[in-house]
Amino acid sequence: TSTKPMGSPNVPISVVQTSKGSFVLFADGTTLKPNDPDAAAPPIVTSAIRWARYDSNSNTVVGSSGDISVTHIGQGSYTVTFNPPFSKTPSVVCTTAETGYLGFTRDCVTDHARIECRQLQTVPTTTTNPIDSDFCVWATSDE
Repeated sequence: TSTKPMGSPNVPISVVQTSKGSFVLFADGTTLKPNDPDAAAPPIVTSAIRWARYDSNSNTVVGSSGDISVTHIGQGSYTVTFNPPFSKTPSVVCTTAETGYLGFTRDCVTDHARIECRQLQTVPTTTTNPIDSDFCVWATSDE
């Protein structure tokens, strides 16, 4: 028995999009890239997600994508550095590990962002105080 798919090399059944462009998938399992540049979709642009998990007890990154670092700059304040920098300003999201804490980003540019961690207080006021907290941070850009 043959392990090659059965079917006609002349019957297109799907279009496959890759980082190198569009390819037509035929019934026999072969693929061809269209000769007409107007018939092909542009390559898929994939955004790398950079991430880090920070442990406030040891003041260290305990896991990361390897292209991001964290520096503790003050009570509840951190600088996240992207190396290499993004080519466009990234979207950055921060989440704290504890209930009752708020993590947010500010001053985000291509090579760094500032992270703030706050402890939410409901008694006696609704103000927040800076506090060191474990957190995770994710950054990505449509480069």
